[in-house]
Amino acid sequence: MTRVAVRGSVLDVADHAGVSPSADAQLEPVSDPGRAAVRRAARLRALLDGCAAVDVERIGVRTDVAARLAHVHSLGHLVGAENSAERADAALASLRTMLADPDHGGWFAGRGPGDGVDGAKDAGTHTAVVLAAATAALADRPGARVMLDEALVVLGQRFWDPEASMLRTEWDRAWNAPGPYRGLAANMYGVEAMLAAYEATADLQWLESSGAVVDRVVGWASANRWRLPEHFTPDWIPDRDYNVHDPRDAERPYGSVPGHGFVWARLLLSLEAAHGSTGRRTDAAISLFERALADAWTGDGFVATVDWQGNALDTRTPVAARCAAITTAYQLARVTGDERYARRAEDWWPADPDPWCSGPQDVHVAVQALLAPDLPVGASFGGAVRQGLRATGPTATR
Repeated sequence: MTRVAVRGSVLDVADHAGVSPSADAQLEPVSDPGRAAVRRAARLRALLDGCAAVDVERIGVRTDVAARLAHVHSLGHLVGAENSAERADAALASLRTMLADPDHGGWFAGRGPGDGVDGAKDAGTHTAVVLAAATAALADRPGARVMLDEALVVLGQRFWDPEASMLRTEWDRAWNAPGPYRGLAANMYGVEAMLAAYEATADLQWLESSGAVVDRVVGWASANRWRLPEHFTPDWIPDRDYNVHDPRDAERPYGSVPGHGFVWARLLLSLEAAHGSTGRRTDAAISLFERALADAWTGDGFVATVDWQGNALDTRTPVAARCAAITTAYQLARVTGDERYARRAEDWWPADPDPWCSGPQDVHVAVQALLAPDLPVGASFGGAVRQGLRATGPTATR
């Protein structure tokens, strides 16, 4: 296998500095870029050896979590993290065996430590498998390209709706009929996965599909003061009252999710990078980012949800929202050259490393945030790492 050479990796910086960072290193803003890189390296290593070191076959897991572990360990392998190659391969093996549906095709939503199976077929699961396989293929992991091709067939045949230019959200196990619910979150993960698939395969279908989804999302957001509707009717009409009587529903909360606004902003930048352009989608990314920031920042984190006037509903401050904000701020700084975005990201690093990961379901957003200061903006994180980690421009201030 050919190892991808990276320049200025957060792991390499620490090693060349002659420093052995501890797992409990703090991540408060510092003025010394070298010291900041050592701290990022410490946190990255701790995440890969902690939250992301999960034996999927022993404990049982949701398929999307197993896929995200394959994704982050493929990234870890690309930047030279010890044991990440083996962990990526183990997560991919679980996707290939215990989490795949041998009877109807596709992937289960999850499997317990025994024989219990969640047989629902949802877009979030399948887009996570696509992302995992694409990143693993970019990292030259064995069998990854075959899995990617198989997952893309399922995504294209079962979930892609060519009339709506969006992804359907869910099916029953036997693929008899799609469910009536339509959701933006599945399409958010879908765009991320399709862009990674494009980078791994050079198949323009996935770039074009990503662009079609993004343009619809921008239309909905711009008509709603850049607050994103999350839930839709089967005909893709925004349902702004969905779960109004259960606003803190864990999977489908009422209102708008600012953390998703940060992610969509990043995906717009990724799409622009794939096209080699900076234009209207970059402008839309800035609008989404600024709206999410204005609605959600409390001085100590980002609230989970807001109503349609921007008032906080669920005031919990999830780690995923903070990580998404940090990642997107660094990428906006690199794309626009505006150092204010990088300074904002510096202010948002948590001083205590513990909040970075509440479990393996969060580790992918944390790893991406730690890599973002040194990455060029690309169609995907895997592709950006292959281009070479760099410490240039305003994002090198941490």
